Amino acid sequence: MKNGTTSHIPAAILQGLRQTLEGAFTSTVALHVAPSEQTTDLLRPGIHCHRNWELFIPLHGALQFKAVGHPALTIGAGTLLIVPPECLHMQTASLPQAKNLRLLNMYIGASHESSNALQLGLRGPRNWLSFALTAAETVAWTVLLSEPPESVMGKVAQALGQRSRWSRERAAGLLRVLISAYAEVVTTPRHGDHVPGERHVNAAIAFLHTHYFEPDLSLRQVSLAVGLSSSRLSHLFRQTTGQTLSQTVVDIRLRRALQMLAQSGYIIKEIAALTGWSSQLYFSAAFHKRYGTSPSAYRTQASTKRTLAQTGGLSE
Repeated sequence: MKNGTTSHIPAAILQGLRQTLEGAFTSTVALHVAPSEQTTDLLRPGIHCHRNWELFIPLHGALQFKAVGHPALTIGAGTLLIVPPECLHMQTASLPQAKNLRLLNMYIGASHESSNALQLGLRGPRNWLSFALTAAETVAWTVLLSEPPESVMGKVAQALGQRSRWSRERAAGLLRVLISAYAEVVTTPRHGDHVPGERHVNAAIAFLHTHYFEPDLSLRQVSLAVGLSSSRLSHLFRQTTGQTLSQTVVDIRLRRALQMLAQSGYIIKEIAALTGWSSQLYFSAAFHKRYGTSPSAYRTQASTKRTLAQTGGLSE
């Protein structure tokens, strides 16, 4: 990930992604969609969910994946696993993984609370290299597709849910277009990347968006993912964003908690766990400090606003 290259993602990684997807396109059993039903099982460390779509693609070895409330899956090389938004699943690093596992993990989402990013596990899911699209590249990807990438993923999942040969071929075709457009965007030479270390900072932000749920997320972990020393990354991050990595993690966790309080049925203790807080007490204190209200009071306010919106704001 050196500045000045024509692409922030090495050509070898893109080639591996293309080859893996080509193999998936020719197989009748190579595409899987993870189950996304909510569960009443006790949430514990390592369980999380995203607003993004996720693609898991083993390049070598087999990946162990487990959606909460469902049996574990073994995903072999050449197989593509699609994980829908809000699918509760175990962090891959929390599961027993083969030592020879090499894994591509692609996040697809365009909201300000998520990043279009690709991660490569060089020696399994504990050792990542992280790459991120810029805002301009995300727009370019959408233009090439004629619709947002996450919309394409929705069509892919819908087609696979129909469980017919033709629907699977349609899903494979959509994925081919999605990845081809992605490859075209990231192999286009960048211009105007004038801020020193900007690509590393973008990659760090993407890594935070895709690992914020880990209570023990550390500066060292992020710096290893983007290929810089901890001190260098801290300096560049503050210089570029105006705040520290720790402050950014808190921002991401609180924004995600806001969304879950307003839209999910999880209790507050569960939301604290799913957004990376070590305890509900720390979560509630940080939430009150930022928003001036408690998580439960915010949830009540959000529910009232939603009810008024559904009834047109009319009252007796």
